[in-house]
Amino acid sequence: MMRDSAVHARTKAIDQLKAILVTAAPALRETLSGLGAKAFVRRCATLPESTEHAAAQLATVYALSGLGPRILALTVEADQTERRMKSLLNEHAPKLIARTDIGDPSSTSGCRL
Repeated sequence: MMRDSAVHARTKAIDQLKAILVTAAPALRETLSGLGAKAFVRRCATLPESTEHAAAQLATVYALSGLGPRILALTVEADQTERRMKSLLNEHAPKLIARTDIGDPSSTSGCRL
């Protein structure tokens, strides 16, 4: 549940990042185009604020530079949660993990209600 929450929040933040980029000034869009997903998020996280731009672009840079670190933090949270859950399951329920329909703590394939 924790991992799913982090992944869901990260997905929403990525969607917001992309939506903001659509309305960004062409020069700003150019500096971010052609980057892979990880590089794009990292670049947004480190965008410098400058007072030389119009108010709309300042707001865009502020939003992009705020969402970048959030996405990175949520990625770390999701990864750490998954590693911790796997470790706990391997330690306390190895027989359960050995079953073919159960084992991936991020999967719901083995859950039966």
